Amino acid sequence: MNVEAAYTEIEKRKKDNGLPIRRAPHIFRHVASWQRKVLTSKEILNLQYHVGITDPTSDSSSKMFLEVQSTQLGVLASQVETLKSLGDKDISGWLAQINSGLFTLVREDCPPLFTLNRPMLVSGHIPDGNHRAFAAAVLALKGEQVCIPVYEGSITPKKWLAINLFYFLLGAKKDPDFTLQVVQGRWRSRS
Repeated sequence: MNVEAAYTEIEKRKKDNGLPIRRAPHIFRHVASWQRKVLTSKEILNLQYHVGITDPTSDSSSKMFLEVQSTQLGVLASQVETLKSLGDKDISGWLAQINSGLFTLVREDCPPLFTLNRPMLVSGHIPDGNHRAFAAAVLALKGEQVCIPVYEGSITPKKWLAINLFYFLLGAKKDPDFTLQVVQGRWRSRS
């Protein structure tokens, strides 16, 4: 399964729609194998989303985590109106990308998400596709039956521990209290 080619194709679609493109997340290099599958609404709601631990004062995902105190996508999506009402420009900018066009994409022709079998400290289950996953969670909470294709990567326990330890130490060096909050949030949000 050529996951890098699939990722490149998704990024090309973004570029064709005037959206910024990115390189494949570095975590892809540590994935032992990939499996193509489809997530149901319930599974989507249980995913843990990205939380940037290296700069919690300006990262929108970190700010959302601080407000909601959960890393679970369903909990976060259930608080979308509260998050919008905060008036924070970073959060508002991130949420502005969850719009009718993205809902249509998720319903009709959603490119696969890239997920991990174990949530990582920073990326959670979703190293790429947080906006699509969030849009799917909002639709699921509105009662729509949403199914999203994913490439699920498996990471060995040894690599999982090493990568998480690296990010924990990096985050703890910058903001130890926040990093511990994220660890606790991941622990509470286990599915």
